[in-house]
Amino acid sequence: MEGSEEGKRDEICFVELYYKVMTWLEASTKAAIWDVKFSQAMMGHLRGGLAHVNILSSMLFAGLSGSAVADTSAIGSMLIPAMTKNGYSRKFSAAITAASSVIGPIIPPSGIMIIYSYV
Repeated sequence: MEGSEEGKRDEICFVELYYKVMTWLEASTKAAIWDVKFSQAMMGHLRGGLAHVNILSSMLFAGLSGSAVADTSAIGSMLIPAMTKNGYSRKFSAAITAASSVIGPIIPPSGIMIIYSYV
């Protein structure tokens, strides 16, 4: 029994390390820019397009990193200025970014959900 518990613990540590490396890799390769461009192509034509782009980009980014903080800093630093430039209020832009970033930790496969499944 103890061996299997240690094995589970090792797997969770590996998965957490994977998410840390993926977050670093996304930040260093500008993967968030690809997320935004893809989201713009999918949702940009809709009314309120940049708000939809913000939400979809956060979901895509969170699927890889699983971190709300990384999501907010990567997506927010690009989209809040773009939304303000396109006529959205700064408060609305920040609210959409904050709300969509919080979704990240519950989108599978997130690190938090993996830890909860272990407990």
